[in-house]
Amino acid sequence: MGALAKEEFLKPVRISELIRADLSELAIHEVIPTERQMAEHFGVSRVTIQKALKILERSGFIYRRQGSGTFVAPPRETHNHSLRSFSEDLTLRGIEYKTTVLDVRLIESPEMIDTTWARINEPSYRIERVRTTKKVALSWEVSYVKARFAPGLDKEPLSGSLYKLLSDNYGQVVESADEEISSLLIGDEISTKLSVLAGTPALEIQRRAFNKRGDCLEIARAIRPSGREFLKYSVRR
Repeated sequence: MGALAKEEFLKPVRISELIRADLSELAIHEVIPTERQMAEHFGVSRVTIQKALKILERSGFIYRRQGSGTFVAPPRETHNHSLRSFSEDLTLRGIEYKTTVLDVRLIESPEMIDTTWARINEPSYRIERVRTTKKVALSWEVSYVKARFAPGLDKEPLSGSLYKLLSDNYGQVVESADEEISSLLIGDEISTKLSVLAGTPALEIQRRAFNKRGDCLEIARAIRPSGREFLKYSVRR
């Protein structure tokens, strides 16, 4: 391959690296400039920009929505089967986030629980929270924690790691968990809480967390705007 041909071949790769650097200045799910704008900015053809964007899309840095444009993709998660709470995972990845507690209350009777995914047979605390970063919603979460394992939990600060709180204040260490992960389109009620459009693709994560004796401490459900996969696995600390 001649020098000129090699340079032409590598140009989209180099442009993709420049675009990727610019993406760090944008928020997750924010629309990126058009192909025409980028071609003028970098002084290259739209064909080169198109090739560069394909590289970024394959690498998971951007995603396209027909009729709407191209957007900054959320960071891809790599599951190494270590057990952490979502807040612990965000902290480990260096992501600054804010937790808003929408609701916390003691459910005295299982009949008061208006959901089919959480089968509760004893008094439990219901904790509803939203995680955000740079004004972008990361996750809507509801957790049911059995009251006998954490009495007075509704009086505790719940903006941090729930697992750390259970460990530090109640001696209840989450040792294992079963999760089911599936895809869905966010409905009207949750879209309002996440400040996203109804119909936005998301991951639904259902988790049952256990202590070392095998007691179920928490039953939780999270909805996170993201891709479309399905996984089911168990993890052990």
